[in-house]
Amino acid sequence: MAKHKWTMVRKTDPDVAAKELARIRKEEGTLTPEAVVDAARPEDAPLHEEFEWNDSEAAEKYRRQQARTMIRCLVRLETNTTPPHRVYTHVKQEGAKRAEYMPTVTVATKTALLEDAVARLMAKLYDLQASIREIEALAALTPGGARAAALTLATKTVTAAIKAIEAWKKAA
Repeated sequence: MAKHKWTMVRKTDPDVAAKELARIRKEEGTLTPEAVVDAARPEDAPLHEEFEWNDSEAAEKYRRQQARTMIRCLVRLETNTTPPHRVYTHVKQEGAKRAEYMPTVTVATKTALLEDAVARLMAKLYDLQASIREIEALAALTPGGARAAALTLATKTVTAAIKAIEAWKKAA
């Protein structure tokens, strides 16, 4: 039997979660967030503890997520001297307890903030690289080598981006 692990901290044992998600998919014919939430509603459900069931608290958390999305999606267009860019960048100032959104132009001019932003970008690139490699490995198991080759090119491109940023960091 295959073993499972979480890529981030969760409350439920990953093997229990995998079994429950497979059960939901089998019963529903598809796996959707709605089906998972519905199956997790009973207090004795295997995935119940993964969710916030206090509606007031859940609503507040959802609004915070909406605010994060709104902040990340705002792009500045009207200047002739800089290319379009996000207005705010998520960074953690040295000594701060938590990260915050700061004006991107400020982040670009402060070395410590820029280094933090680049470190966050690198984490996203490594995650993207791992995701492409997973799909690439699965694609190699199926007919259609040209499609797998395209994924190999995507992996090489992301790897090149990572190397370029690492070189940029060393040059600083």
